[in-house]
Amino acid sequence: MKDDDLFIQISYDIAEGSGLTELSSEKIPVKLASEAQEFIFSLPDKEKIKNIRVKPLNCKAFLSINSICLMSEENRLDITAKILYSPNVILYNPNLFLFINEKPLIYLNDIDSIMREHNFRSISIKIRYFLLDIKTYALENKLETNFIKTAKCPKYGSNKNNDSFNILYFSPVPSHPQNHGNKSTIYRFGLRFKELGCKVHYVIHNGLGESSLEELEAMKTTWDTVDEIPSFVNKEAVRNDNGIPFDGWYQEGLGEEIRSLCAKYDIDIVLCTYIFSSKLLEYVPGYILKIIDTHDKFGNRFEGLRSQGIPIEFFSCTPEDEGAYLRRADIVIARREEEADYFNKVSGSETAVTVPHFQEPGFLARDFSRLKNIGIVMSPNYVNLKIIADFIAVIDVYIKENSAPFIIHIAGDLKNIISAQPTQIQQMFYKPYIYLYGFLPNIEEFYSKIDLVAAPITFGTGINVKCIEAMAYGLPLLTTKIGSKGIDTDEPLHKLENIEELVKSLFMLAAEPAGLNLLAASSRAAYSKFYDKSLHNFKTLFNHPKLRSNP
Repeated sequence: MKDDDLFIQISYDIAEGSGLTELSSEKIPVKLASEAQEFIFSLPDKEKIKNIRVKPLNCKAFLSINSICLMSEENRLDITAKILYSPNVILYNPNLFLFINEKPLIYLNDIDSIMREHNFRSISIKIRYFLLDIKTYALENKLETNFIKTAKCPKYGSNKNNDSFNILYFSPVPSHPQNHGNKSTIYRFGLRFKELGCKVHYVIHNGLGESSLEELEAMKTTWDTVDEIPSFVNKEAVRNDNGIPFDGWYQEGLGEEIRSLCAKYDIDIVLCTYIFSSKLLEYVPGYILKIIDTHDKFGNRFEGLRSQGIPIEFFSCTPEDEGAYLRRADIVIARREEEADYFNKVSGSETAVTVPHFQEPGFLARDFSRLKNIGIVMSPNYVNLKIIADFIAVIDVYIKENSAPFIIHIAGDLKNIISAQPTQIQQMFYKPYIYLYGFLPNIEEFYSKIDLVAAPITFGTGINVKCIEAMAYGLPLLTTKIGSKGIDTDEPLHKLENIEELVKSLFMLAAEPAGLNLLAASSRAAYSKFYDKSLHNFKTLFNHPKLRSNP
């Protein structure tokens, strides 16, 4: 290794209004040295310097930064212990930062507030370091015994069994209450990790104050730890008709905070929920297993919504961007086999594993001899609003001026979306055969009074959680081919072509309810196979080489 190849890169942001502008980076040449060296870098005369990044550019060496300080002409301020975020760095002494990993970075934030506090008009950075050639000093074999006393070395895997893994579960939504399909899946996955003996450290990243005290308390009683990271990203501001710009929903500094939590909780696995925050995985040390739980396929999602006459909402990106998001992970969790194939194709890797939403079978001991109460559970989004509106319109055609032979019970926060619509749309739901409930905390009690679950799904990616939930309770289920995607079932009434066929089958079962018990049996048989396969795939997550014990 030559000294000419070694640099430390300094870059910084200045605050402009409510945003940040990154100024050009500068490279400081450094040299191999077994004794402490130092350099001073003067920043431009800017009063609004917000963040400073210190990044060694050659990861083939063992770099220790003993101290970093801010300096004015009159004063010197040691800032290492106060405001340092250190992704991909091992910290085992208050003033010693050890880089032995890829993509090292030290991130100093809120510099402007420190300058104001100490009346610094201009500043310089003084960095004291030493830099050793790993091969020359044979450090690869000595790091664990001679240098690392309290932290793991990225060269080596975990020496744990899967009954003691620490999992950092990152999510933009709370796990409680389970009033959305995504929350229900997150909750079930977290419980499954705990049932396998792991510790779950839940990190919620949403708007400041968005989670209520009750929600936080429920999470804290369920998970081993709960940390809140407030989100300040204006998601609406960066959305356009074509989707979200790459990393447009990522919040600067998030990765640094996650890296700090990884060190705090001795994390073995980071599970990042959704692709749009996956940049945080770049800050996670290389020895930690990095997983993205996709939930949905987002490539060209807005185009799909527009083709169905549905307003665009939530997240969309190009397939190329989706692949770039996914390449940050060691494992990608897909909900269906065809989506796993798609993720592997756009990412150019074979990292996708199919693990759908699943829960313990809890088949209700019931006889289904009549069809009086039909259950539908819908979370609040415009896709579900259109689905239910189309479903009711077809039912109205069937009954005309007559009374419906059943009651349709619609549970879920879709009620909130309906109540916010113009009067004309709200009136579609003001019918004697429709009851709107809103969110029900005890969904099992709701299902215990239902004779059949209808899932008239005509659009969507991922897997339909409410179909899975109905089958897990062993209920008769009517759904479409799209609704049962990802579920291996031979039941024709689980694979209807469209809403018209579904409504036709609904009225046939109302007239001849003898088929309900057979349909319930089909749900139970299909779910038993589905559950066994899903549990097997879930356990394969622990087979990754990063989690295997060393020989």
